Amino acid sequence: MIQLSQPNSNVRYWIMSPMPTGEFVPQSLVAQFELAPRSVDGELPVIHPSEEIVLLERGAVDVIIDGKPVHLEAGDTTLIRSNLPHILSNPTDEVVIGYSILTPAVWFPSTHRSPKPGPKN
Repeated sequence: MIQLSQPNSNVRYWIMSPMPTGEFVPQSLVAQFELAPRSVDGELPVIHPSEEIVLLERGAVDVIIDGKPVHLEAGDTTLIRSNLPHILSNPTDEVVIGYSILTPAVWFPSTHRSPKPGPKN
């Protein structure tokens, strides 16, 4: 599994689906994520051209989609439609673990941050 994180970031990702090669480019991307307590997954909401299903395995998280919060508990899912700004916020004292399934796969150059600020913690 490939781990992705940025310096001073509150979130880590593990790519669970196969990576693209010259012979095969997966049409879906599955990533496990871990979000630190009382944090957000970025300073600004992210936008990408894929639909994204978020499945929460452990903890509780608020998924802010186009400015509207969706609260998830362990076992819950939500769908984020393509090109909608979204950000994850962990309002608890526990680490959150979940999965993001993106279709079509987003191989990171097509992802960018929205100029709209996210929630303040």
